[in-house]
Amino acid sequence: MKNIVLREFYELVAAAEVNSEHPLAKAIVEYAKKFREDEENPAGPEAHDFASIIGHGVKAIVQGREIIVGNKSLMADQNIAVPLDAEDYLAEAEGLAQTGILVAIDGEVAGVLAISDPLKPGAQEVITILKSMNVRSIMVTGDNWGIANSIANEVGIDTVIAEAKPDHQKAEKVKELQASGYTVAMVGDGINDSPALVAADVEMAIGAGTNIAIEAADIVLMKSRFPLYFL
Repeated sequence: MKNIVLREFYELVAAAEVNSEHPLAKAIVEYAKKFREDEENPAGPEAHDFASIIGHGVKAIVQGREIIVGNKSLMADQNIAVPLDAEDYLAEAEGLAQTGILVAIDGEVAGVLAISDPLKPGAQEVITILKSMNVRSIMVTGDNWGIANSIANEVGIDTVIAEAKPDHQKAEKVKELQASGYTVAMVGDGINDSPALVAADVEMAIGAGTNIAIEAADIVLMKSRFPLYFL
């Protein structure tokens, strides 16, 4: 992978991600701020020709350099080879239930970001309560199988569909369950979730999620930690 000063690396990545509404992008931008905390002008460089590839990542031109941030599928689509050491980092992140994100600069992988998304307090309790009410919980995610299974096992979800294609698979699963006679409530927070939210019988969006998901939902949970009351 390329040798690059860490601060410059994060400046380029944050500039490419700042226009994305994805929660992982927001986490990257927030983390990058710490490298400019001591400066009078904390603003970083601007991105041009930004493009979001739903379910894969983003690309942009920053300071005249092509920055691509995303998964292996995006790198393959852009004909960018993923070196073995980057593959090892991705595997290590997956083993720790972290999302591994590749960063390419000018057509060459320059680094790997590992982002963890800890469970919300009470998540396991909510799944247990739903089970006691004969409500079946299913995880449908674009994350890889390793991360999805790890999280599902931790909270007690038995059915997992991972690496779901963003343009149709989540919505297709909702329609499949409905065709089997189920009433489906869908909870989502991203652009990828909006088709499934529209298809569901009950649509719930997280208030901290994307505007598109919020607009597609019947119910918006305004707080990240939302008390659930069962009557």
